[in-house]
Amino acid sequence: MAGRFGRVIVISKDEHNKNLLRSEVWQELRLLDGIIQNATVQYDGESFTYREACARWENECFTNDILNLDKIIDEVETGDLNLTFPVMFNPVTWDAHVFPVFFGGTQVSEDNLIVSVPSLQLVYFVTADSKRQDARGAAWEEAFLEAVGYAEDHGVFKYISVARFASRTLDHELERNTRTVVPYFSSTFVLMIAFSVVTCMMGDVVRSKPWLGLMGNVSAVMATSAAFGLAMYLGIEFIGINLAAPFLMIGIGIDDTFVMLAAWRRTSVKLSVPERMGHMMSEAAVSITITSLTDMISFWIGILSPFPSVQIFCAYSGFAVCFTYLWHVTFFAGCMAVSGHCEFKNLHAIFGYKVLPESVAIKGCGRHSTYPQALTSRLSTLPIAVYPVFPRKNPECNCKSEES
Repeated sequence: MAGRFGRVIVISKDEHNKNLLRSEVWQELRLLDGIIQNATVQYDGESFTYREACARWENECFTNDILNLDKIIDEVETGDLNLTFPVMFNPVTWDAHVFPVFFGGTQVSEDNLIVSVPSLQLVYFVTADSKRQDARGAAWEEAFLEAVGYAEDHGVFKYISVARFASRTLDHELERNTRTVVPYFSSTFVLMIAFSVVTCMMGDVVRSKPWLGLMGNVSAVMATSAAFGLAMYLGIEFIGINLAAPFLMIGIGIDDTFVMLAAWRRTSVKLSVPERMGHMMSEAAVSITITSLTDMISFWIGILSPFPSVQIFCAYSGFAVCFTYLWHVTFFAGCMAVSGHCEFKNLHAIFGYKVLPESVAIKGCGRHSTYPQALTSRLSTLPIAVYPVFPRKNPECNCKSEES
């Protein structure tokens, strides 16, 4: 279970004096510590502060002993007492101060004496050994962030500037960033669908496949929805950053769509639809299987990350990649079969009515076509004489002529 904590990083507001080893700074550090420890938390009908929820060692809360330097900070500021790096015993409280734990960017002389301290951190740990304690810790973190933020934003501190951080701060920031792109979801989906439809089209109105571009997106969206449903059914928490996964899945789905469509167009038009589907799948399935496996493995490795938000996102994305692959080799393959039958019947790629293709189908060679006679009878009704010119038969079509 992830631990709960609150951390503050303190720097000086004085642009001309960045050193924190000053008495006025330590007074405000004590004020900051009091604000944090006295922040009242409301959870499940009870009120508590940091002292009731803190992580304990030998029945004592973890304390930032560096604050006890306020007992000797006047002597340090005047130069009557030097701080030795990295460890020093406080001559008043006899605390062993391990300065690298609290100080950042410390400037040290050749004699290992601390010259300047530009930054300092204070850490507050909360018990999270059970689900209830973890929930209490989460409530304390929210109160911690709110209390420190209020003090910083309302000018409580004159000499120090405070940055705050908690165990779920990264998750919250990722969710906040994700919410900023939510208004652009619809327009982005429309653009991706338009791109897919246009790139799946070609000059031949029979062999063109605009609807497959749309169905590739539909397949990816349905697969992502099914994957999210399974993940939530398994009890995996849903966070805002998961909303980025559908865009990734649509990209993977479009890529698989293009691979399968390219493999279909490389098959011979002389073959039947089932034969063309067999050749297409035997060629395209290898590519989309390998890419899907590598994507799934990559996301599932990400589950090992120490960050909960990354773990959750990788879990959802891993399921989504798996479902996208399954939907493309089943649902989208079925859509391709339907489109293949339409092509075999010389149906218009968009509207579905029968047309004469740009390249006359092989199956039509040697048969009497009613298209020229129908056109001639239609032109005969015009008030002027019009003589249609029909294209010759394709010389590559090895069919016997009508006279033979």
